[in-house]
Amino acid sequence: MSLERFTVVELADGDAVGARAAELFLAIGAEAQRARGTFTVALAGGSTPAAMHKALREAPSHEFNWGSVDVFFGDERAVAPDSPLSNFGNARAQLLDQVPLARVHPMPAWSDDLDAGATAYERALRDACGDDGALDLLVMGVGEDAHILSLFPGCPLIDEDGGALVAALHDPPMNPAVSRITLTPTALRRAHNVLVLLVGAKKREARRALSSASVTASSAPVLLLDTRLALTRGREATVLLLDHASRP
Repeated sequence: MSLERFTVVELADGDAVGARAAELFLAIGAEAQRARGTFTVALAGGSTPAAMHKALREAPSHEFNWGSVDVFFGDERAVAPDSPLSNFGNARAQLLDQVPLARVHPMPAWSDDLDAGATAYERALRDACGDDGALDLLVMGVGEDAHILSLFPGCPLIDEDGGALVAALHDPPMNPAVSRITLTPTALRRAHNVLVLLVGAKKREARRALSSASVTASSAPVLLLDTRLALTRGREATVLLLDHASRP
């Protein structure tokens, strides 16, 4: 896959990536609010988006209205919302409790029935985004093993998700080893804008996979971005923000 097919921006470090990501977040959000009065976004998990969250807290909003945002999540671990492993809990501490949001939709991964939770979350996504569930913006980090969302190497959803937007994963081979709820490749393909944050020396192999002609999405799920490009024929925006440390 050639990186020339994406908008790729390499910046000095994680803080610079976070600042640029926040700028894009606010610009995409303001455009969506002007067009339809609301902005739907799915936030990323892990440690990478912390710098973006900090920049969003500190940025002047100008034309952006936090009260007209529906916040979703790309994936969530089956832990309590106040667990340090919770993507929602981390986003709440870093951002959500500090801006005047109207609607936040945590993934109910702490429920006893993950499959029912995934079904309910897909319904909420379609209610906010329309029948196709197309988010205005999906923000994703990339794992050391090139996973995105909770789509791990070898995940069966990569080859077939049945058109679902949300799925439960029971005991996936991921670190930490907990069950999860995740958006699917279909949700990724349908999002109007995708913002990928790839930061740090530990992500060099994942970045290398993006330029490899021999690696497949099954072994490096970040390559699902290529499928997205092929289906949208460039109509939708995919932006990769990288830092110098991730350079192979």
